[in-house]
Amino acid sequence: CQSLYSINDIYRQLSDPDNLYEIKMHFIDFLHEVYFETEKKLSVEGDPSLWKIMNVFNEDIKSLLADDPSKCDEPTYKAKVRYVFEHLLPFIQYFAIHQIPAQPDKLPGPSRDLCDIMVDSISALFEHPEFMQDKFRLVSGECIQLLFTRGFTGNQIPVRHSGSSSHVKNIVKLWKALNETYELQKSRDSVGKTGKISREERVLNGLKQFCKSFREVFDLGEELESLASVFKHNMRFTKMFVTLLRRESSEIPNALV
Repeated sequence: CQSLYSINDIYRQLSDPDNLYEIKMHFIDFLHEVYFETEKKLSVEGDPSLWKIMNVFNEDIKSLLADDPSKCDEPTYKAKVRYVFEHLLPFIQYFAIHQIPAQPDKLPGPSRDLCDIMVDSISALFEHPEFMQDKFRLVSGECIQLLFTRGFTGNQIPVRHSGSSSHVKNIVKLWKALNETYELQKSRDSVGKTGKISREERVLNGLKQFCKSFREVFDLGEELESLASVFKHNMRFTKMFVTLLRRESSEIPNALV
């Protein structure tokens, strides 16, 4: 399938301003299925063509932000919204989870900068009055949360905010609350349809409530600091622990040990 369209062919299709959004949707799906859900994957760290496509995605988001729906052709505008929220942003979600390395420092500087710029663009989308509905914010917020967990906090947030990191952190907090409400409602709807809730759903709901109350009761930073001090001040224990890790699990990378 990769012989049908090269990565540069896909870039040309996605970057063509005259191309229909319905066609672009299919090319995003093609990119995902043929270049990532396959054994012959792209090298994310070193493939400039892929990052050119990510830059196109960022420009598409900015273009949607700049649109005035009252002055746009209605079918085209609706197709553009569908393209961004049902194809482009879900691809960025997948990309953040499976393709951006756990240590983003491995990425070239321009790629890291682009990820920060995308955080800014998607944050603006999350806060845009046209896209305040839950169905939009659940998608854009998840993108921000996934990029944020990879260490990207944006770098072009307006001055009125007290630093981009805290601003993005607040958006992530809003999304988590929204997502929890959505998942709870989905569970209730499931019960309403069947008249009962499965054992698995009961367990998952219990775990979600436990995690929520745990975050409210404990200062995780303080607890992690306390845990770290155990290793720092008990070197004999720490050495034994490291030896045990090396002996019992060859799957743990030496650098992590």
